[in-house]
Amino acid sequence: MDDANIRLSAKTAGGRFSYRGLREYLARSAAQLEAWAVLSAASPDNSRLEYFRKRGWQTRLMLNEPSDRPGRPVLRNADFDLVALCTERACFGEFDVFLVGSGDGELVRAVARAVRRLHPPCKVVTLSIEGATSHTILERNAPGLIWSNVLVGLDLVHARERQAAA
Repeated sequence: MDDANIRLSAKTAGGRFSYRGLREYLARSAAQLEAWAVLSAASPDNSRLEYFRKRGWQTRLMLNEPSDRPGRPVLRNADFDLVALCTERACFGEFDVFLVGSGDGELVRAVARAVRRLHPPCKVVTLSIEGATSHTILERNAPGLIWSNVLVGLDLVHARERQAAA
């Protein structure tokens, strides 16, 4: 799961994403499950890592890094880390299906290409929240590369809690 893009897509849909709900659904649907979330943070955020651990997810944390690019002082994007993790798992695991959750169509295509090269019989399925670019881009531009897309419903996007008035 591409945590940053999934969280942004859920926020755009007016809610928060339920990793617990997704994990429970996947556990009922799969004979075996290896659930990973890739996230970025300014510093080690133990509360966020604990959030995932309590819900049965393994994590790969990318700490924000200084950038040498003018106008972009900090690198916050964990996309390359997600592709690297998926490549690593494709090399060392035995999977029938890779489910890649992200709102970024270009990112899921990169993951799909890597997985297909390393483990051709494996099906790559994307997971996105309605309105994310990934599900519309993939339907048109990735036939044969992406087996299907799972469009997450509102059952996995919970209403955001309102902040108390100051």
